[in-house]
Amino acid sequence: MEKFSAYRDPGTGIHPFLPPTAPNPASARHYALLPVRAVAAVLRAALLLALATVWAAVRLLSLLLTPIPALYAPLAKGLDAALAQSCFLVLGFHITSELAAINRSKAKDLAHARWAPKGGDLIICNWVGWVEIVWFAAKYRATLVLPVAAPPAPPAAAAQGSPISSTGRRTGTGSAAISLPPPVSAQPRAPILGFRPVSLLQMLAAVGRAPPFFPRAEHQQGEPLEEIRKRAKGPVLVFPECTTTNGRALARFADVFGASTVPPKGYHVWLACVKYEAPTNLRPTLTQPTPATLPRTLLPLLASLHPQAVHLRQLNPAESPSAQTFLASSYVTEAARDPLAECAAALVAQLGRMRRTGLGWEDKVAFLEFWGRGRKRA
Repeated sequence: MEKFSAYRDPGTGIHPFLPPTAPNPASARHYALLPVRAVAAVLRAALLLALATVWAAVRLLSLLLTPIPALYAPLAKGLDAALAQSCFLVLGFHITSELAAINRSKAKDLAHARWAPKGGDLIICNWVGWVEIVWFAAKYRATLVLPVAAPPAPPAAAAQGSPISSTGRRTGTGSAAISLPPPVSAQPRAPILGFRPVSLLQMLAAVGRAPPFFPRAEHQQGEPLEEIRKRAKGPVLVFPECTTTNGRALARFADVFGASTVPPKGYHVWLACVKYEAPTNLRPTLTQPTPATLPRTLLPLLASLHPQAVHLRQLNPAESPSAQTFLASSYVTEAARDPLAECAAALVAQLGRMRRTGLGWEDKVAFLEFWGRGRKRA
């Protein structure tokens, strides 16, 4: 969209924050299937409600085993994983997790490699929507965290000016004049002050948004990620982009790990990359780069008649930054402020065969403000 050209990454030409849309307008087939889709939505909603009821009843009974952690922990993990997988199945999701190698010389080790994060480890992944949150939380009992960030610096004076009026001849849109936002370059980085552990519902509510996630002053106190990691019972799931994208490219990784050492000591780092298929008129997108209400997110999925493919690529542990044979000098320079974040960004991009952009969550804040103004005018 021409009006969002100010938020296009100048290096790649990619809009990382613009919601994807179906390439073709709705056809007669789309409207003819509306009654069938309505029936499918009702049936799926009933099945999800039944699953939630059964899960809640069994979960309450399992609380009787709380005094026996050796029994309660695996039972609770199994119930949560079963609920998540059942819900994904009802919604028509087909999630494939693939252990992948970047270097061909390491591919021979895949047959014996295991992707098995443990308590205190870090899982680093790109952030596209809510599916990866539920999947990691259910499968690995991951600890969920959100960054506590300083407010981003105000845009440059040029970006704060009035919109630029351009004729259709200059923009290729015809003869009508349109108003464009002034060009916005990559905003300067705002420091990440720490992290806060959050519940699954809090994490899901943050999908599509950008920092600060804790606007009130009393919630601005964050903890170092290292302290959260040390006391976590499960692996800690970290999204260094600090906001969701549309999955077309990686947003700039924030300096979330500080002056970390590579390879890190005392824990392992597990890298993953999630990718979704492009939407069609009959298959909604699973990406959520902008905030959306629960009905707006759930209703298209309930009414979808096509399976939803989710591709989750997991990096071979032998190529992880925590591998003792890992050469950090191949990915970072001495000037890097966060060596682990830089290594992770390069590896995740290669793992998912994605391009990296220079736009970060600070630019997402400006994009959401402009996006919100446009929706209000509409």
